[in-house]
Amino acid sequence: MKFGSLLVAIALTPGMWITTLWETILFQFLGGIAFGGFIIMIGPRTADVNDEFTVTTGRNQEEILAGIRTFFFRFALIFQAIILTTVHVLTEYNPDPHAVQTPLAQWGIRIHLALIPSLLTLLGFFILYFFYDLKGEKKTFIKSQLRELKL
Repeated sequence: MKFGSLLVAIALTPGMWITTLWETILFQFLGGIAFGGFIIMIGPRTADVNDEFTVTTGRNQEEILAGIRTFFFRFALIFQAIILTTVHVLTEYNPDPHAVQTPLAQWGIRIHLALIPSLLTLLGFFILYFFYDLKGEKKTFIKSQLRELKL
């Protein structure tokens, strides 16, 4: 998941400079592969967090954690809408599908398609890198505690 998030941040960055359809297809394809690597690890990481939470509290609390996760997924959608709206307003984007966008509006599109997602994904990578510690001895300890709790 850490490696996938780093690859996503790297793959999104060229979106600031692409100008042709084929460049877009290439970088979206590469970004999709990297994103797949990130997404496929959500399940195992969620299970690790659930296990640690269960050992810490002594009770299985998956529903609470699922609710918290859902809240933040939904909040992210709202945050995304706020970012898109703010960037479009600030760069005077014309929503008419036949309009020719100004250079400032084109940069706004690039900023919310590439720069902001890349920076936020890079932030997520650093959070995972520094705070995700469920590995090695700690993970072995948690697994043994779960066996003792018989959960």
